[in-house]
Amino acid sequence: MSKGEGAVDKDRKLQNFIRRAAVLVVALLFVLCCVGCDLHLNLPDFSGVGGTVTGVRLDAYSAKIRVGGQFKLSPEEPDSETFWNISDESVVSVENGVVTGLAEGKTVISTVLTTAEGREMVNCTVTVSAEVQGVKSSMTDATLTVGDEIVFYDGLPQGLNAEWSSSDEDVAAAESGIVTALSPGKAEITAVYGEYSASYTLTVVGEGELPDTPDPTERQLIWSDEFDGDTLDESKWSYQLGIRDVYVNDGRTIEGPRFWGNDELQYYTKDAVSLVEGVMSITAERKSGLPEERQFTSARIVTRDKGFWTYGYFEARMKLPAGTGMWPAFWLLPQPEKGMGTDNRYGGWPANGEIDIMEAKGRLLFESSGALHYGGGQDVFTSNTANHTAPITAWHTYALEWRSDHISWFVDDVEFLRVESSRWYTTSPLGNGNPSAPFDAPYYILINLAVGGMFDGGRAPDASFTSAAMQVDYVRVYA
Repeated sequence: MSKGEGAVDKDRKLQNFIRRAAVLVVALLFVLCCVGCDLHLNLPDFSGVGGTVTGVRLDAYSAKIRVGGQFKLSPEEPDSETFWNISDESVVSVENGVVTGLAEGKTVISTVLTTAEGREMVNCTVTVSAEVQGVKSSMTDATLTVGDEIVFYDGLPQGLNAEWSSSDEDVAAAESGIVTALSPGKAEITAVYGEYSASYTLTVVGEGELPDTPDPTERQLIWSDEFDGDTLDESKWSYQLGIRDVYVNDGRTIEGPRFWGNDELQYYTKDAVSLVEGVMSITAERKSGLPEERQFTSARIVTRDKGFWTYGYFEARMKLPAGTGMWPAFWLLPQPEKGMGTDNRYGGWPANGEIDIMEAKGRLLFESSGALHYGGGQDVFTSNTANHTAPITAWHTYALEWRSDHISWFVDDVEFLRVESSRWYTTSPLGNGNPSAPFDAPYYILINLAVGGMFDGGRAPDASFTSAAMQVDYVRVYA
């Protein structure tokens, strides 16, 4: 820092000190004199707690804006002088009651409010999120039959929504991200937010006209992770930690079942993931002194909120761990919709579906399995076992072809399970008359190594177990 910058910094700190002192002095004068104007804080609707608030503490109230966004905190009498105190002036600024988001972070704005009991200091917590970087597509070009529906996500931050349009409304309708195929033809589906937009081409065909599974050489790669770095790419993946899923959707925190709903024995950590020479490893390790009396550490990574797709070809090249109690998995779950917790338009599990591309039991060295979960009140599933010519500890490619009329599972390019849409269903009313439901919505990828659990009858590693790892060469998604 230069001398000039230091002087400016000292002046700024002095101004901040004077401003904070002024707030306290004004508060004291208000209490002693009991004069002045009532103050109304007009909170924005971003956080769902908007409206005029008077005579109550604002500690529980908050506002959410983006970098560059603004909202107004204003006194009831506009001509009165109001002092605003900001806990972190790098996050927001306040001028004449107008709050402007400066940088990502959280800060508290304080002022004085008249209540039935007198004057008191009140707070408004402001969270500033990143600028909108653009609108992204949850899928590329797609083919549907007449009557099919898909859900298309715009990828915008929670609380923001794109405007949807179809280039040919006779072929397809688009509303709030729900696209309905109406008649044979092609239509461009577009999502627009401000200066940003994304689109894809939808082809609608008549009943029974869907083409066969395309040749792999004709597929278009739309997403991949080759694990070429030194650490996990957190622009593509997020870690799920501990003993349960904890997810924040539209300001609401949702906690999943303890021990991941399967009586699993591991405690998930970031340290269990490593990248070496283009291979990502998840290592399960016996450890003592873990929270919740867990006996092992491992890892679970997901593309939720960062990568999610409707239809396509998903594949990963993997080596799986051997040993009783090892439960590696490569699977898909529905991308949550805004304001719906971990649910989507079809509700929660299993009505909204689950696609297990690969699961294995470490004690069975020459087989893995795939499964499709659906139904509603109770879990209904279709599954099959793939027999391996080489053990699961060798490199194998596990893949899934997901289309509107069927889903197929492969190991090393050999299909071992196919489920037609006539077999699956959802009890959600939104699935009525839609043969593709619930598997016509965006899903995200999960990769994890569980220990113990119900998949293999509660079997746990024996006393001699120290560690074992699943290795992933790449994960790829094709249109």
